[in-house]
Amino acid sequence: MATSNVNIVNSLGAGSGIDIKALAKNLVEAERAPRQEILDGKIQKEESRITGHGAIKSLLVQLQTVMSSLNDAKEFTSITPSNSQPAAFGATANSSAQSGNYSVEVSRIAKATRLATTNFTGTGVSLNSGNAFDLWVNKAGGPVGGQQTVTFSALSAGQSVTVAGLTLTASGSMTADEVATAFSTPATTSGNAYALSGNLADWSVDAASGAHLSLTSTPASTTAVSVSTAGDGASVPAPAQPTLGSTQKITVSTATPAGLLRAVNAASSTTGVSAQMVNTGSGFSITFSGQTGAANAFALSNLPTGMLMRGSALESAQDAELTVNGLAVTSAKNQVTDVIDGVTLDLFAPTTSGTPARLDLNRQTSTIKDNIKAVVDAYNQFDESLKVLADKDSKVEEFGGALAGDSIITMVRSQIRAMFTKDGKAYPGDDSTQSPLNPDVYAARHIGLSFDRTGKLTLDETKLDSALSTNFDQVVTMLTANKNDQSLYSPAPGGLAGDAVKNIDKMLRSTGIIDAQTKSATKKIEQYKKDLTQLEERMSNLLERYTEQFTVMESIVGESTSTRTGLTNSFKGLMAMYTN
Repeated sequence: MATSNVNIVNSLGAGSGIDIKALAKNLVEAERAPRQEILDGKIQKEESRITGHGAIKSLLVQLQTVMSSLNDAKEFTSITPSNSQPAAFGATANSSAQSGNYSVEVSRIAKATRLATTNFTGTGVSLNSGNAFDLWVNKAGGPVGGQQTVTFSALSAGQSVTVAGLTLTASGSMTADEVATAFSTPATTSGNAYALSGNLADWSVDAASGAHLSLTSTPASTTAVSVSTAGDGASVPAPAQPTLGSTQKITVSTATPAGLLRAVNAASSTTGVSAQMVNTGSGFSITFSGQTGAANAFALSNLPTGMLMRGSALESAQDAELTVNGLAVTSAKNQVTDVIDGVTLDLFAPTTSGTPARLDLNRQTSTIKDNIKAVVDAYNQFDESLKVLADKDSKVEEFGGALAGDSIITMVRSQIRAMFTKDGKAYPGDDSTQSPLNPDVYAARHIGLSFDRTGKLTLDETKLDSALSTNFDQVVTMLTANKNDQSLYSPAPGGLAGDAVKNIDKMLRSTGIIDAQTKSATKKIEQYKKDLTQLEERMSNLLERYTEQFTVMESIVGESTSTRTGLTNSFKGLMAMYTN
């Protein structure tokens, strides 16, 4: 044992200054390294799993996006109109339009009343001697209630006229203007040539303007002004029936052509009449334009001095007239929306005389085919990416082999494949006891979608074209269950595409299978990091212990060296004495 101890001391350098700290660290590191390597490897594996989970979610989002283009019934209603006489009318279709063929003949288009003044020498010339005035817009057959106007005729002695319960009886000849003035001041019960009786019920009157009298309904809702006339016998001819219509007053404060223009346009939202100033080259003329349709015909009255209208209207109001499949149609507007379901007709001019236009509403399937092809491409990209994630020998940076041997690959792939192999029958009211709405097309294979022996999704375009041509509605039903904008949380059937969108959403949620795996991996990483911390603490304690032990050993070696040196010197002294 002595020899062994001496050898140990000699090997330590016998107090020769060996670096005991370095020695202790090396011994500790030799013990730490393999354990830390194992833990670091586990952390790296779980981090790779989390990266792989993120890649799967990204792939699922892409697949869900393309499936979303097929999950609403309204996305299959693309109709393109074809019109043999586009110069006569245009046609546009919305999502409710159905394919079909129509014969359309336009005999006339709707027009609006257009009136024009004679020329003014300038836009600022004086009208009505510079005084403000009221311009009347008169429309026959105006609306019930609101403001209306009665236009009177002259009366002879013994004749009477009743307006809204107030009766005027003429005792002498009265002009139309005098009749209107009498009704405008009903507080006066008699005049030089008339007497008033009764009351003006539910209507208030304005000042008379010539033969016109404007009345405004007092209650929120009331009946139209009723007008009746009576004579005193056959010897006295009854006056013409007063004209009842809708008259709206436009007050012109600045009595010039420019002021008139501004006032008319300021009131256009109420009157339906707009005005434009036109430089004719020999002066300025104001044109007044109404809305299309015979019911919107109008005339102007109470014209100010200095303003004259041209002898005839530039254009007279009229309704559009057309026939669709032989049925006569009348419209006040040139945009006809209620004749063919989902189709708007914009009328431009009459069709060729005697030759109706052919309107074809053709269903466009090219977009549908493109969307289905996009689904095929997205699925195959999804499946190929899963293979990369599962391949431990993959050279794809970051993602290659990230989920090698992980069961989530099989789980996700099987769930997605099931979406393409499920039965997509739909039933009236979602009642499966009823006959299916799509008995001939209820699975992906019926529209040409299938998996080959390698697991790749393929599309038989011939089969798809046939299904779209012969069973279009059933294709839509199979994919969408005839649903639109269905909630992701709805338990009702959504068709192959609709259910796929909802199922993928479930997989992507925080409660889905992917996030569950990610949370598990995160917990493992946290535990491994705790293990690393504990390893570090143990190694720190071990280093401290080794350092203390080696320090004591160095001290022992130092003492042995000192003793050896003393003995050596003693022996040398004795030898010197004997030698001498």
